[in-house]
Amino acid sequence: MIMMAAVAAILLAAACSSASTSSSGTGAADSSSSSGPIKIGLGTTVIPGIYDAQTQYMAGIKAAEGYINAHGGWGGRTVQLVQCQSPGDPASDLKCYHSIVGSQPVSMMGLLENSATYLPLLAQAHIPSFMFAGTAAEEQSSWSMGLGGIIETYTAAAKYACAKGLKTVTVFQQDVPQSRDAEAAFAKGIFSACGIQVNNVFMPLGTADPAPYIEKAVATNPQLLFISGQASPITTFLNAITAAHFPIDRVMTVPTSAPGWLSNPKSHGLLILGNQAGYPAPQSTDAVNQTFLQYVAKYSPGADATAALTLPAFQDMLIIWEVGKAIGFKNLTGQAIYNYMNNDAPGHLNVFDSYGDVVIPPTWVGVKDPYEHILQWTGSKFVDDGYWGGDWACTSASTCASVTPPAGSKA
Repeated sequence: MIMMAAVAAILLAAACSSASTSSSGTGAADSSSSSGPIKIGLGTTVIPGIYDAQTQYMAGIKAAEGYINAHGGWGGRTVQLVQCQSPGDPASDLKCYHSIVGSQPVSMMGLLENSATYLPLLAQAHIPSFMFAGTAAEEQSSWSMGLGGIIETYTAAAKYACAKGLKTVTVFQQDVPQSRDAEAAFAKGIFSACGIQVNNVFMPLGTADPAPYIEKAVATNPQLLFISGQASPITTFLNAITAAHFPIDRVMTVPTSAPGWLSNPKSHGLLILGNQAGYPAPQSTDAVNQTFLQYVAKYSPGADATAALTLPAFQDMLIIWEVGKAIGFKNLTGQAIYNYMNNDAPGHLNVFDSYGDVVIPPTWVGVKDPYEHILQWTGSKFVDDGYWGGDWACTSASTCASVTPPAGSKA
């Protein structure tokens, strides 16, 4: 779901090769101390002028800190963010991971691209990862605390198409191994079992103008055009799709951050697929979304609450806080978070703005909430089209419409 960062990072890897590390907060005591600061690692991809995951994350984190402090705080302890930004190339990402691991945080959150490198480092250091998952290896690791990732977006889209009785789907995606692997995990089998003809359109990495590839996708005249990842702002895709005279209400996507896209008339009818609610509209009357919007407005004034990473940042901070409330903040360590999330959270811990309590699907133990939320933007509000399970297969319209995990779930 975060393919924009991957593409932009590869494009600029040759030009940018260093990571910077910074910390915020007070206190010098080790995070394992019952009275010292609670250290949380934050690693983000930042490519000046092109992509900035840091700004999106900090907006959500500041809002979450405001919410937490208004609801009892951290048991007398402070929170210290150990931050690192990287332009996204493997060497810079690895430097980020090492710098954060060295500070011994209780967890790590954020978005860095080279997941195959970092997860073993975090697991060895007993640091649970709230990073966005991009590979099956992450989602099958118990040290991952993900709320879904790329695999879930493909799976949910396939289930949606089957449940709606669609027979032709075009999948537009970046030509990277992660995309192909994500589709193969569940979506490919679902499409096949439901008799859906799939046309895949791959856009090469580094493509500046997606319009020719959008035209190729539209030419297949699918009942659903699923844009699984973007290397350009959503407005660029909206322009290309409308120029090709394709109905927007037959387009499903996971939009990247683009301030003002909700007010763009070209977005009317667009299907949005995102982990949890994903895109809380200011016009929303949902109480949970209004709470999020309220705290973003108060503690991150001027920030775009519809940015792709702001709500996930808010959610991750609240999960860590909820674990602290459950086990006692003086006991909040990486190992304690790991133990709670894998053993006690399923069926008991509600993720803010989620389908319900934590559910761990069979074999995919690194996914602590496997549901994706699909909504349709009408131009004035979101119409809810339900939650869709992202980590188990289905073979018919009825089974694909079910959100219930299969037998064997840890929930």
